[in-house]
Amino acid sequence: MIHVKLYPNPVEDKLFIQGLLQPTEIFVYNLLGKLVLSEIALHEINVSNLQSGVYIIKMKKAQKQLVRKFIKN
Repeated sequence: MIHVKLYPNPVEDKLFIQGLLQPTEIFVYNLLGKLVLSEIALHEINVSNLQSGVYIIKMKKAQKQLVRKFIKN
């Protein structure tokens, strides 16, 4: 999970994930640390219900974890 790309960033409704090989647990947090979205995904997640702002996305698979930031318009 080292070479994962998220796009587009900033995002409107769907955040695409490139580089995952298997369905992966996805957790999205706001900047206050509150969990706002959780799902298992492979290629995309729907973020249309999130308010505009900056979010932290964590992807977990087995013992590996990847953390990135994205902006929701």
